[in-house]
Amino acid sequence: MSSIEDACRRMTDAFNEVIALADNELLQVNPDALYHNTSGVEWSIMQVLAHIAEFMPYWAGEIEKILVVPGVKFGRGIEDENRVGAIAEHGNDSLAQMTASLRAAYARLFVTLLRLTDADLDKSGIHVVQGDKTIASIIHHTIIGHLTGHLNQIRQTLELVE
Repeated sequence: MSSIEDACRRMTDAFNEVIALADNELLQVNPDALYHNTSGVEWSIMQVLAHIAEFMPYWAGEIEKILVVPGVKFGRGIEDENRVGAIAEHGNDSLAQMTASLRAAYARLFVTLLRLTDADLDKSGIHVVQGDKTIASIIHHTIIGHLTGHLNQIRQTLELVE
């Protein structure tokens, strides 16, 4: 299995866990609990899902920038208004709307990753905060690690609301 195939599999596994939560456990939770921050948690479950739905296509676009112009400046900080705006705008979407948004976001990112070759993984750009980053690092840390971290955040929040 190539590195890119492995990355696609790992991303798909993590994404499928998010969708399984949305299609199963989240349907069993009091709907109000999905939209309220629980003590000690930064975002509500729906805000976390809105963030996931926003960051997947965002990072697809950033990878595409690096493919076109290796060495390009890319990325954003945590206060980026599009990032924060998407959470504010979609954090109150229905679970059905959010699941549809998540599926579309995943499809956009997956298509981008499928177009990559293993040689593309070594191409890099200059992240506005973190400096030089390869596409491999973006995929493994910024996408898969990020997705897994938010999956764990949702699970921890579920434990608090159940």
